[in-house]
Amino acid sequence: IFAIIYSSVTIWTALFSRMILARTLNRIQWMGVCVVFAGLSITAWGSAALGPQVWKGAVLVFMGSTVHAMTYVLSEAIMTKRANDESTSDDNDNEPDSSADNEQLSVIENCAVQGIVACSVYLIWQCAYTLPRFQERIVQPAQQSGTSLTQALLILGGIGGSNLV
Repeated sequence: IFAIIYSSVTIWTALFSRMILARTLNRIQWMGVCVVFAGLSITAWGSAALGPQVWKGAVLVFMGSTVHAMTYVLSEAIMTKRANDESTSDDNDNEPDSSADNEQLSVIENCAVQGIVACSVYLIWQCAYTLPRFQERIVQPAQQSGTSLTQALLILGGIGGSNLV
């Protein structure tokens, strides 16, 4: 159910693009959004009665998918603002606008800022939540499943390394 709900990020991206970027979608694109929504709804229909914990998790995943979609749209808004501003500027104005250059993030700067913020939030979460509960949340479940901490770290390192390929 969670993967199904998370798949709605496409729908939210289309809606936020319309609202924030004033992007217009043609009829076929809107039909595609509706088909995706219908498919997600049909797929998730039988999962509605799984219990309150699943419902709580579904709401959190839903919130996450909307925030993720907003990240896509805001990144595009930040990175395309300069191009749009330059194309609408007066042709007789030959002087560079240094204030606009200072305010605009390049693609690399935008990625760096997002990466630093995400890593910082993740690090704060790990220090504030995970470390105080390390035994009950990490070590004990690993021992119950017959996995050592070393094996778990090797598996996670392998998964992380495979993402670099």
